[in-house]
Amino acid sequence: MSKPGAWVLILMFSFISAGTCLAESMSLYAMGIRYGTNDGIDKKTDLKRYEAFGVFNLPWSWQLASNIDLDTRLITSAGMLDGEGDAGFIGTLGPGICFTDRNKRFTLEFSGGVALLPDYRLGDEDFGGPVQFTFDVGIGVRLFKHLGLGYRIQHFSDAALWGSDNRGVDMQLFEISYRFLNL
Repeated sequence: MSKPGAWVLILMFSFISAGTCLAESMSLYAMGIRYGTNDGIDKKTDLKRYEAFGVFNLPWSWQLASNIDLDTRLITSAGMLDGEGDAGFIGTLGPGICFTDRNKRFTLEFSGGVALLPDYRLGDEDFGGPVQFTFDVGIGVRLFKHLGLGYRIQHFSDAALWGSDNRGVDMQLFEISYRFLNL
């Protein structure tokens, strides 16, 4: 394993350890499933993504206005990335911030983190290496007390960690979630 790859793995395990240390202050916010695609976006290979995700509230939150909160989150996912019949595992972990109304009905979320793709060659896509960096922008709506729908755009790439070709991939992700709210 290369030195940059080792440092990224150490960083990933540090995030996991930090989450464990804060476990008393963290709470499960939502769990759900996502489907994603890069259809309609510049690409080499048609990619499909199927995953389960979990969102944890971190202990830091601020009231920005009388009806707007800024919450901090830890977002995790695990699933499958399919590149024209070539499929492999994808897992993500990273912090995020979320703007939400006081009733938690509407959300605007920004997050970043790391993705693990052990099979980083799918179809004509070569992601360069097994560790990627992610950035997401998402919106969500709570339809009923616990049921939510969401849409997000995620970019992931190796940020030139594995070589000079770090074009990355942009994906659209659609989600349905169960939110653990006490309203």
